[in-house]
Amino acid sequence: MSEAKILDTSTVKALLPDALLFRVEKSDMDTITQTGVYYVGGETVQSGWPAGAYPYGVLAVFNAVNFIAQILFTHHDVSWSNPGSAIYFRIHFNSWTQWSKVNATVLST
Repeated sequence: MSEAKILDTSTVKALLPDALLFRVEKSDMDTITQTGVYYVGGETVQSGWPAGAYPYGVLAVFNAVNFIAQILFTHHDVSWSNPGSAIYFRIHFNSWTQWSKVNATVLST
């Protein structure tokens, strides 16, 4: 039987792609440019948030050198009437584009 080992952060990072690691929240959405998944929202966000969006969510960032994409998943719309319905995205190529909201149809089960 082999001996069990405790995995530290450096060992886990060596085994998993960097993009799969959950990152710490940040206050400025415009500066979140490293590939990864982030918790964002609430009082911590000071700039770069999409206008009218529910103030909490998960941000996926994809950085391909000079092209960065951000996709924001909020767990409600602003009115709380439609859970899981809000998805926003924007890109950076020399500067950030405006946020766009994905309009989707809720499918019945």
